[in-house]
Amino acid sequence: MLSGSSANSGISGSTIGATGTGNGSASGVTSTEVAKLRQGTIVLAPAKDTRIETPMGTIEVSKGSVALVVLDGTRLGVYDLHDERKGSVRVTAGARATTLSPGRCTVLTTRSGHGFERVNPMESVGYKSVAAVNHGNGIKAFNAEFATMHAIGSVKPLKEIMSSKHDNARRMSNKLMKTSAVLMHIGGNGDFRVYSEPSVTAMK
Repeated sequence: MLSGSSANSGISGSTIGATGTGNGSASGVTSTEVAKLRQGTIVLAPAKDTRIETPMGTIEVSKGSVALVVLDGTRLGVYDLHDERKGSVRVTAGARATTLSPGRCTVLTTRSGHGFERVNPMESVGYKSVAAVNHGNGIKAFNAEFATMHAIGSVKPLKEIMSSKHDNARRMSNKLMKTSAVLMHIGGNGDFRVYSEPSVTAMK
């Protein structure tokens, strides 16, 4: 299932089980579905293992997982909302690969000279334990924990899934709520910080 929303986005190909709006194309049907994403915000909940190729890197999402992907010209954010086994959500860019787990994300950017507050693609979501990693090839990553409930309550494709009456959406909603409840029980919902780009005040 693929779901998402973005004004100028695109996905190409035959990715099954995604929700969102994207600009791209999916090609080829093998044991792993392959698609290309150029821009957009999508929720991936594939019925089979899926690989998404982007200008910033490659995203691999295993069957049964739920991941949020946010892509624009200078940054790629991948958020693991639910998975069923270790290594289900993996992002490869430059010389490094990052394996996520529920409640963890990676944000890749070519704006390597900036801090996370300048490249964060989701300012409505809280983060903690933010760590910067150099991937090489001009790509920098910020790896962090994120508040899944913030994402569920503020990101349009996720809000649409949570409010949908469709059976598949209801099953996904239940997965997301159960995973979020477990994460809150393990680590609590405190200490998350919102990272917003500083506003520029004109000097008089």
